[in-house]
Amino acid sequence: MILVGCPGGVSEFEKYETNYFGELPLIISNALDVDIGFLALYRYTDLNYTVLKNISDFVLRKYNTPVKEYILSRQFYKADHEWKKIRYYTMEDMNEKPAIPENSEYQVLDIFDDTKIEKEILKILEELANNIFVI
Repeated sequence: MILVGCPGGVSEFEKYETNYFGELPLIISNALDVDIGFLALYRYTDLNYTVLKNISDFVLRKYNTPVKEYILSRQFYKADHEWKKIRYYTMEDMNEKPAIPENSEYQVLDIFDDTKIEKEILKILEELANNIFVI
């Protein structure tokens, strides 16, 4: 089993952030067959099933990587149109926490919830241990 972390974003967002057009994830996804993808997201107050489905569909089409596990980071961003750039903030700067969708085919984990993250990782490791293609 190989675990690979891929820094940077998978696509551009807003009009001031290109994330280098997702070049690094594209190179890595073409070099490896990925069984399961975790995707870290910025805090987003309107997170819902449709948003998660759109992201999952995009990542599957562009990178051939199935994503059903999301981890909400400690950061969120806001576009600064006056300076034409993105400003990043941490959770300590934000009072409200976004609602995490439940009862969805996509698992959304909060980076602050170590117990739940560990439980999901163990579940995925068990699933991969039974993967006939790995054996």
